[in-house]
Order: sequence, then structure tokens, then C-alpha cells
Amino acid sequence: GCTESALGRPKAQVLAERVGQVNLATSVTPHVSWLTEHNGRELLEGSQIVVDALDSLPARMTLQQTARDMQVPLVHGAIAGYTGQVTIIFPEDAGLASIYGPGPYPEHGIETTLGNPTATPMMVAAWQIQQVVKYLIGSEAGLLRNRLLMLDAQAGDTLLLELGN
Repeated sequence: GCTESALGRPKAQVLAERVGQVNLATSVTPHVSWLTEHNGRELLEGSQIVVDALDSLPARMTLQQTARDMQVPLVHGAIAGYTGQVTIIFPEDAGLASIYGPGPYPEHGIETTLGNPTATPMMVAAWQIQQVVKYLIGSEAGLLRNRLLMLDAQAGDTLLLELGN
């Protein structure tokens, strides 16, 4: 999906095409629109789980609220520089407020200064995928519920933080 020929095209469309190339048994409906409190339920209708791959804190909060309203878990992932974080949030959990506080929330964080090396999103996405698979197959072992996995590729270190609920 991430090729020079995809530059300037909507990510949702490019990724839908790529998924179709990887697995013909899939059916992907891309939505090229911004998530809001007004369209969230419509965009996520039928979802069993939601994955946060957004780059804005206010948008993440909207996504979390939509997932809560729909009573589905949210797999949160965020990146900045060589670091990333992953957790899974169930509708009744404290969620992002236990990481970012009560708000107000800035549009962007330290990632605007640190940048994002190509491998960092892949590292976080791999952990997010594992959380999704574990949830969908009913395996609670290793779910990061009420725990935040911090990944630091520069230092070669990880940290697991307990989150308040």
C-alpha cells in the first residue's frame, strides 16, 4: 500500500485495494471521510472490535466514545519517534483518560518534533494485530487490558504499565 504510486490517493482506498490483492476472500468497504461524533456509528457499524490508527488525540477520543457507545473494544496504538504504545480498552474501562488525563487534548503531540521512522508504525501495528486476533478468538491470555505496553526501539526496551480503571 505505501508506494510512490499511492501518493496523493486516499489511504482508505489504497489499503482496501491492497487487502483485496493479499486475500481475495476478503470484502473491504473503504470510507474516505473524517470520523466525527455524528458519523462514527455509521462508519463502524457491524464492527466486533475497533483499531485506533489515528494521529490526533481529539479524534482518538471520538473513536473511543464511539466504540463505547457500540459496546465494542478499542485497540489503541500511538507512535512518536522510535517509541510506541499499545493497549486494549473495553467499553467499561477508564481508557485513554488513564493515559492522557482528562483533557483538553492537543491536536498533535511530540511526534511532530520526533517524526516517525518507518519501522515504528509497523512495530505498533504488529502488537495491535495480535490484540485483535486474541480478542476475536476468545483468548484473554496476553490481552493488554488495563495495561499499557510501551515500546522503545531506540533503546531496545519495553515497559508494561498498569493503568487505573
